[in-house]
Amino acid sequence: DSMYVFVSNNPSPNISINGDSAICPGISTQLNTTSFGSGLLYSWSPGTFLDDSTISSPVASPTATITYIVTAGDSMGICTDTASITIFVNSSPTISLGPDLSYCDSISIVLDAGSGFSSYLWSTGSILQSINATSAGSYWVNITDSGGCANSDTINITDSCLIGMNEIEDQGNLLIVYPNPNKGKFIIQISDFSGAGSENRAS
Repeated sequence: DSMYVFVSNNPSPNISINGDSAICPGISTQLNTTSFGSGLLYSWSPGTFLDDSTISSPVASPTATITYIVTAGDSMGICTDTASITIFVNSSPTISLGPDLSYCDSISIVLDAGSGFSSYLWSTGSILQSINATSAGSYWVNITDSGGCANSDTINITDSCLIGMNEIEDQGNLLIVYPNPNKGKFIIQISDFSGAGSENRAS
């Protein structure tokens, strides 16, 4: 009887992984492997949140902290090696400008995005922590923390002094009010169907 023993001269793949160990929510990172040899087969576990679990350098898009293990080997599965990497998914920074506000007459409202962030960018172009809102409108701020993760919030400020009036048609006459709404003087125009009309001002 004879027995044949196959001895491979191929070295161990000696695999390692390079990639971001921490990412922000919604961000992807590529897991780059380095190894000895060519024509290696790869298998990543778990295969979730990877664009391809059978290639050397897949793109990972995890939604929570996860550890990936990759096994690389030759086509016969004789010479193999494994490596692992843990990717931490950081939390988004918390930002709140508070509930929407209303005002009457002149205003000066301080909008504060909170302290401790690396950068601020307001809809007004300001890069400070807080701004003064002096008119009605929608104001937003984008903030970034020390880990590079970003978030944003928006607040709406309305003018509660605006008064509106309904236009009225009565006995062939049409009552037109403009500008409508506003908080100053109204122009009231009364027109009949013949096209005649007159204007009165009311404050």
